[in-house]
Amino acid sequence: MQLGADWIVACPHCAAPIVKSQGDSPYILLPTIIKLVRELWSDGRTSFGLGRGCSDNPAKCIKCKNYFWWNEAEDVCHYVHQDRELESEHTSIPEILTAFARHPDKPTEKEYYQLISDGFAKTRSQQLSLRTAAWRRSNDAFRRHTDSDAATISMTSLERQENLEALAELAGSGLHDENNDIRDHYLIMKAEILRELGKFSSALSLLDQIDYSSLRADIAQQLRRSCWDSDSIVLQLDMISIKNNRPKNRFGLNRPPTNSTLSEQNHSDMS
Repeated sequence: MQLGADWIVACPHCAAPIVKSQGDSPYILLPTIIKLVRELWSDGRTSFGLGRGCSDNPAKCIKCKNYFWWNEAEDVCHYVHQDRELESEHTSIPEILTAFARHPDKPTEKEYYQLISDGFAKTRSQQLSLRTAAWRRSNDAFRRHTDSDAATISMTSLERQENLEALAELAGSGLHDENNDIRDHYLIMKAEILRELGKFSSALSLLDQIDYSSLRADIAQQLRRSCWDSDSIVLQLDMISIKNNRPKNRFGLNRPPTNSTLSEQNHSDMS
């Protein structure tokens, strides 16, 4: 799907027209897209703000309030913003339909947990998508508050912890993928989940496996700093550093430091 383009689909429950936009992509790294991203968070949330229509996420119809997966909804038409062009196989659908189509409601964190409990996700892919959406939703409070306010928000919710632990296990299945790009994605994802769970040593051991020449190397380095600081709050990443793709570290090394390098540096500081 092109940037600036929407699909309009029909809710499978009530047939209400719903806008399906591009959704959040975990750690967008394509050079042509990085230029467009103003904000990227360590859980994969981006400044596009298009997660409501992500094809991998469950949606909540704004009219009937029922949930559905996007692949269950029938495509009605394709709408391109730039030239207001309408593409449809259904010639009887008027262009005015685009004025009535609405984005789906965004489920609350509690609603996501209820969907998980109800077994809404049937496949591994759906479980990964649903639990990722719940994870990002649980972090939204920290995106809206100052550091002092965030400190008062509970991070010890049993439902949240159980979701992150299950999500870490799901992400772990991708660590042995033969495709290095997919493998690095899951390394970053699982490391970030472990960091938010406060398992900093385990997170660092995964981050050390990221190739320092990878496009994700700078993201890994920013997460390392948070681990060293024992910080488990979702992190707004430095986009300037990522776009320049020039990983830096406090040790002045060309290669991001590993746990062993960190231990050596700490030992040197103490002597």
